[in-house]
Amino acid sequence: MRRVAVIGGGISGLACAYDLKQAVTGLRVDLFESGPELGGAIQTRRTDGYVIEQGPTGFINRNTSTLDLVDRLGLTDELIAGDGTHRRRYVLADGALRTFPTSAAEFLKSDLLTWGGKLRVLAEPFIARSKNQRDESVAEFVRRRFGSEALDLLVSPFVSGVYAGETERLSVRATLPELKGLELRDKSIMWSLWKRGQRKSPAASDSDASNQTTYVSFRQGLSVLVDALREALGDSIHVNAPVRALTRVEHGWSLQTDSGDPTAVYDAVVSAVSADVTGRLLGQWDPAILEHCEEVEHAPVAMVALGYRASDVAHPLDGFGYLLSAREPGDVLGVLWNSSIYPGHRAPEGHVLLQVIVGGARDYGVRTRSEEDVIHAAKRHLKSVLGIGVEPAHQAYFLHSRGLPQYAVGHKDRLERARAAFTALSGVYVIGNGFDGMGINSCTAAAQTAATDVIAYLSERTRPTADSRAERIGG
Repeated sequence: MRRVAVIGGGISGLACAYDLKQAVTGLRVDLFESGPELGGAIQTRRTDGYVIEQGPTGFINRNTSTLDLVDRLGLTDELIAGDGTHRRRYVLADGALRTFPTSAAEFLKSDLLTWGGKLRVLAEPFIARSKNQRDESVAEFVRRRFGSEALDLLVSPFVSGVYAGETERLSVRATLPELKGLELRDKSIMWSLWKRGQRKSPAASDSDASNQTTYVSFRQGLSVLVDALREALGDSIHVNAPVRALTRVEHGWSLQTDSGDPTAVYDAVVSAVSADVTGRLLGQWDPAILEHCEEVEHAPVAMVALGYRASDVAHPLDGFGYLLSAREPGDVLGVLWNSSIYPGHRAPEGHVLLQVIVGGARDYGVRTRSEEDVIHAAKRHLKSVLGIGVEPAHQAYFLHSRGLPQYAVGHKDRLERARAAFTALSGVYVIGNGFDGMGINSCTAAAQTAATDVIAYLSERTRPTADSRAERIGG
């Protein structure tokens, strides 16, 4: 019997293990998760009528990988799309909420930038392309193309919200590859983006989960996906089973867990753990692997969920939420208005649910602060910005000490060298957000690709038998 081991029970590992089991009859897949829970940061708490996400609150289906997975699991009817009437995003700047512009007309009317800042952005088509091919930080790139105001008020909030990171340190090639690509291909980044927004298909409504700009989740939260994968994988899953070592043997790879005894020999291994754990398992085989893994730091993030009676919140909460400009003081990265994003699905009737995101590059010390201190800071912030002075009807706190990986300048080059080293380790495949991008959709896409690569590798090693088949996942 052919065997594949998957190390890590987050969404990357779960999706890859499922894809492998679905694609190859008779293949033994074992998934090893170090802790008691599956799903990684994807955890949903359902209590008192609230549906609270401990980590991500949804995904944008930039490609079909996650929706394809959902369909094969029979969960399509459980999907919900973010409310199209609440697509507005805000930025907190100079102590006030200001609408983030998404069109040329909105940009010109916006009070987010001064007229000097707007004119600098409008001058972008006349800025010469960089002749230097070195990787730049996000801050260097945006200042050069759009100016300092655009960096502080348009781009920094986005980077903080998605990566919990610092623009002076993060790589533009790794975090904003689309913008860098547009600079290389087109005369103007700005006009290319606006024209692309105007070409949105009229057939795809804002409430359609298949729309590539729609934020998508499930009625009962994202853990619905994790639960379905757990059930489908059954006895393939081994929890509380941290892998301590990976050893090359004559016919494949052997793993060592806390039991101390080597596992069965596996034809292939998929590592779907964080970069630092990958470094401990595989760094011995090539210094390029260790170099990449050691450079990927993690910014801690605390999530504070606060439920209020709707009558106690004066603001209409008519949007997705808001992010903070780089000029705003404090440790808050942003606030999601979850009950507005998914109305009727995240809070009991007559109530609203807000999620305050704290820490990241703004406050690495959040991992050592007390729960009471962080919750108090979140309430104080909401009182200052939204005028909410009452105690919440419900509150919850979640700390992700390892938080989000930071793609520092040079990330792509280091990753390319590490990828070459991984390829040299015959039968070993590496996925996860320390390597393949942030977000659920990026993780499921990488998992799908890895499963396809593993199947091809197994087919090359062993002539297919009559009771086996291999096919491209989702294809």
